[in-house]
Amino acid sequence: IVGEWADTRGKNRTRILGGAVLNYNIGGLNPEAVESVAGLGGKFIWTPNIDSSHQRKITGAEGGIEVINAKDKVVPELLEIFNLIAKHDLVLSITHHSTKERFIMVDAAVEAGVKRIEICHPTAPVTKMNIDQMKVLAKKGAYLGIYCVNFAPPLFSIEETIEVIQAIGPDHFVLGTDLGNWRVPPPAINYKIFLGLLLERGITETDIRKMAKKNAEALIF
Repeated sequence: IVGEWADTRGKNRTRILGGAVLNYNIGGLNPEAVESVAGLGGKFIWTPNIDSSHQRKITGAEGGIEVINAKDKVVPELLEIFNLIAKHDLVLSITHHSTKERFIMVDAAVEAGVKRIEICHPTAPVTKMNIDQMKVLAKKGAYLGIYCVNFAPPLFSIEETIEVIQAIGPDHFVLGTDLGNWRVPPPAINYKIFLGLLLERGITETDIRKMAKKNAEALIF
């Protein structure tokens, strides 16, 4: 119905694209899962988030999936995954990892030929980076993904979000919500609030369209 509505009004149809998060429930760093995503028309491969070794260390949980080895190299399974991401032109979304791990992964991914890289929530408490670190990754070609779940510090700070956008520039950011489950509001509701807060604090509509639409489109397509 939504597609038909768009057709009759000369608008683009909505496209819904999926992917896989490389957590334990799909085998962790599982190349077969990546091949399945590509074969089904998916676009995103997220590195381990709640099951990453960094996330578990920060939260005091045991175990976790390692992405680098003692020699500060990406583990072989992850390098194989990077090669598959490059082969199928997927988006590599780097999630809940330390800053050191992120730098190592970005360099290895670029060397493997990955063209589409996103750094998820670099301002969140468990993955926080400083502005200079974000600038370096942006220069390497990675987009910085800022998402809202709620609007309460320390998980999210609109003031910090404004600061990093102004310091680094809107050319390097994509915006989203990190919502979509029954425990939280529908994505469209919080996203509208998120964009409104940016407008209210002086981010221009042109820059918001760039981060929310133009950059996101360039990352994915």
